[in-house]
Amino acid sequence: MSNAELLVTFLKSNREIENFAQNIPRIVKSGLDSGISNERKLFLKWCIGLTEKGIQNVLRGKGDEFENYLDVLDKSIRDAAKQCSMEYGDLEGVLRIRGVESRVNWRRLPIRGCGVGKTRPVGGAVRPA
Repeated sequence: MSNAELLVTFLKSNREIENFAQNIPRIVKSGLDSGISNERKLFLKWCIGLTEKGIQNVLRGKGDEFENYLDVLDKSIRDAAKQCSMEYGDLEGVLRIRGVESRVNWRRLPIRGCGVGKTRPVGGAVRPA
């Protein structure tokens, strides 16, 4: 269920936030720097492939490590989208779930994979999804 929840969240965000897929690393950073609840912050971290332990490891170094992580993530997604396009051709389509609709392409798909397949945070601990 968590993979489906994540997909629906991305579809809604893609529809409601301009250039969502391209800007998700910056959106996540902004959200983490804001006063939102710890539960929402944990969800944002999960969306970019970080569990609580992962974020501790990223932040263990210099103060700019998280920013570096986001830059590397963004570049990796752009590179993956370009490689997929070169190897498999262009991808365009629309995903629709219960009226939530979003256009998809190679650039928008890889970021969804960051959270999919990760463990899901439950009650302060990380349990398999």
